[in-house]
Amino acid sequence: MDKELYKEILEDELERTIEYGVSKLGFERHQVIFQHDNDPKHTSKVVKEYLQKQSYTVLQWPAQSPDLNPIENMWSLLKRRLNDYETAPKGMNELYERVTKA
Repeated sequence: MDKELYKEILEDELERTIEYGVSKLGFERHQVIFQHDNDPKHTSKVVKEYLQKQSYTVLQWPAQSPDLNPIENMWSLLKRRLNDYETAPKGMNELYERVTKA
C-alpha cells in the first residue's frame, strides 16, 4: 500500500465510519479522534493535508512506539483465539468464519 491508496481508503471509509458512530452509537463528531501510527504513508503530505482539510482530529503518536498501539492488543487476542482451534482452517471461508467468531 502506498500513500495514495491509503488516502483513497480514508476517503472511502473514514467518513462513513464516523457517520456510523454518530448516528448509531451516539457519538458526537467532535469526540472522534483518529489514530494511526507514524508509518510514512500515514504521515505523508497528501494524507496530512486530506485529514486537515476534513477537520479530523488526529492523535499525535510518539515515534518508535508500537507497544502503545491499542490494535496490537486486539491482534494478540485474535491470534490466541485462532490458536485455540486444533486444526488449521481448510480455506479462506473457514478462516473468515473463525475470525468473525473470535
